[in-house]
Amino acid sequence: MAKLAYDARLYNQVCFHCQQGAEKCLKAFLLEKDGKYPKTHSLAELLSLASLRNESLFGLKDDCFYLDQFYVPTRYPDAPLGSLPEGEPKRKDAQRAMEILMDLLRRITKELSD
Repeated sequence: MAKLAYDARLYNQVCFHCQQGAEKCLKAFLLEKDGKYPKTHSLAELLSLASLRNESLFGLKDDCFYLDQFYVPTRYPDAPLGSLPEGEPKRKDAQRAMEILMDLLRRITKELSD
């Protein structure tokens, strides 16, 4: 979805879907390792728990904080998805979000296959 949004130049959607993809990756890791995951959308919280199982994942902290800013909680239904405090994300924001998601996906996939 993020790639389709990128091609359509919908950069706010790219960033939002990258956050969602990262959330699903971390939840998959926790489900595999612990058999459960918390009901949260916070990548920082999910990463903190995943890092207890694999300390090397903590190196993704800054990237998770970056992606976390693109999640708009449901208590703000009038805010556009993937928005930043300074407005709509730009192309460079979308590129960075996609790079972060791909790196996280590679690392989690490797951890789950070992």
